[in-house]
Amino acid sequence: MKKPAYSKRKDREPKILWTGPPFMAKRVNDRVEKENGMLGKMVSDLRERPTNAAEARKMFAKTYLKNPLLKRPGRKTSTGWENVLKELKIVVAKHSLSKIQSEVTLGYVPLKKGTPVERDIDLKAHVRTTLVFSSEGVNAEIEGDLFHRRPCPLDP
Repeated sequence: MKKPAYSKRKDREPKILWTGPPFMAKRVNDRVEKENGMLGKMVSDLRERPTNAAEARKMFAKTYLKNPLLKRPGRKTSTGWENVLKELKIVVAKHSLSKIQSEVTLGYVPLKKGTPVERDIDLKAHVRTTLVFSSEGVNAEIEGDLFHRRPCPLDP
């Protein structure tokens, strides 16, 4: 097994705990970084232009945040965009987003008996993103999953 690779950029690039094939780790890294840019913009804009759950579901439908889970210290875990947005709006009412950090865990998913290869999911990426706000100790973690199908048109 390869040693974990850690990102060199400080802002939004995720930390990969298991790299898998290099092309796959890069692809997941690039995708999470792009999706974190979308997330950062939405969270930063919540104070002036509130996003509703339907907009968020549409915006993140094909991302690791399709079915988000949000954790805040001392608060109940929130699931689904309706509940996640309620919690984020509470935070952004008093604090500004200052940093986004992600940690990605890649996991191999074995072929299920009877599953056609073209529908087979062979990799699950669990993404845990920490939203760091301007005030010390005000953080939130948002999590979700990405899945990769074995036959990928982008494979080298």
